[in-house]
Amino acid sequence: MVRRAFTLIEPLVVIAIIAILAAILFPVFAQAREKARTASCQSNLKQIGMAYHQYLQDYDGRVPVNCDRAAGANTVQNYLRNSCWPGWLSNVLRPYEKSPDIYFCPSKMVMNSSFVDPRKNPTVNQARPLDPTGVIPSRGRKVTYTYNENGLGHQASSLQGRTEADFREPAALAIMWDSLNSWTDCWFATSPCSIWHERDLCWYFGRLPGMVRCSGQRLDLTAWHQGGMNFLYFDGHVKWARWEQMRWHNLMNIGPGHPDYNKPVNQMPVETRVQ
Repeated sequence: MVRRAFTLIEPLVVIAIIAILAAILFPVFAQAREKARTASCQSNLKQIGMAYHQYLQDYDGRVPVNCDRAAGANTVQNYLRNSCWPGWLSNVLRPYEKSPDIYFCPSKMVMNSSFVDPRKNPTVNQARPLDPTGVIPSRGRKVTYTYNENGLGHQASSLQGRTEADFREPAALAIMWDSLNSWTDCWFATSPCSIWHERDLCWYFGRLPGMVRCSGQRLDLTAWHQGGMNFLYFDGHVKWARWEQMRWHNLMNIGPGHPDYNKPVNQMPVETRVQ
């Protein structure tokens, strides 16, 4: 009996079929992995939300934006203990959560940039976490969420430490979302370093009319969950959305009578400083 050998065309057909299947399945697998990361990120934000509300309960319902600058501004002591620059929100939520890992979205890894949680900073002596000796604030893994300080009450204004009762629409007001910008610490419309003029909205939309310092679109810095972000809202719920779906009342504590209320965030706000 004569055995028939493979012809060249047969293995090439098999290879072509495998390549077609791989081209079909690999994007599906990648999307599945990203959905899993998105769900993990949402879980992180929910835990942050629970810690945030436990803080509110302990501090008469006041939000954690008021900080102690007794050591002076922009000092290592402030980095280690405060919620304001160069520290961050995680410093004051520490008693209410179990791990700094909740401040890192699994879809994004950035090292040696501001802000780094002191517990993830190798230059911090973890046995003496408030000791500034030898501490370099920008060493370690960066947090990957923006804290909406402006929407909640700016640290450098009369809005410090507002109470829960002061918020007009807590279910609509975002307090945190995915971003490599750690704060909305500059006034939305009037400060050139704001998320409108220079950071998140500039990164997402690119330069729009009215933006004074936008250097162009940078989608590597925000919206890495299939073109959108996970948003944590003041009432504690978490929801995925794109910036096109957001209105200024989702970022500012304003009511229906305000001119910015239903204005899309791709349009420059009027924004009076005291909201």
